[in-house]
Amino acid sequence: MTYGDSSFVLRLLTNEVGSAMAVAVFRRLGRPALAFSPLHEIEIRNGLRMKAFMEMRSRTAADKMGLNRELSAWEGRLERFLEHGSLVKTEVSWDQVVAAALALSQDQTLRLGTRSYDILHVAMAAELHCRNFITCDLKQSKLARTAGMKVTLVKVNSD
Repeated sequence: MTYGDSSFVLRLLTNEVGSAMAVAVFRRLGRPALAFSPLHEIEIRNGLRMKAFMEMRSRTAADKMGLNRELSAWEGRLERFLEHGSLVKTEVSWDQVVAAALALSQDQTLRLGTRSYDILHVAMAAELHCRNFITCDLKQSKLARTAGMKVTLVKVNSD
């Protein structure tokens, strides 16, 4: 199974900067089944709502109705990805994930400056025995490489 972090999966579902590139990479890789962990569940669903919230702040009242339709479409895409097996719900031992995350933090944070969620995603992928990791985050890609995974970094901006 392949692990796509939230930065990648959100771009598959929405029209963010880099979405077209993420979809192209997903297709080029043969549309692999992506692990969908409990961490993804909260991060992706909340990420969709946060995207709508941020866009709502800059839209007129008339445009806000359209945004509700967009949010429903994004959520519908998520459900279709789950139904068709592009995203595969997974279960893990949170105790093992946290232990792995603490070890990664100890070994790599001072060197890479990684955030807790990035560490949790890499630890989750390791606990799920994912050999391939897809991300749009440069620091997270470096961390996943140190954990022995083959990494696909989707470059979505000028970083």
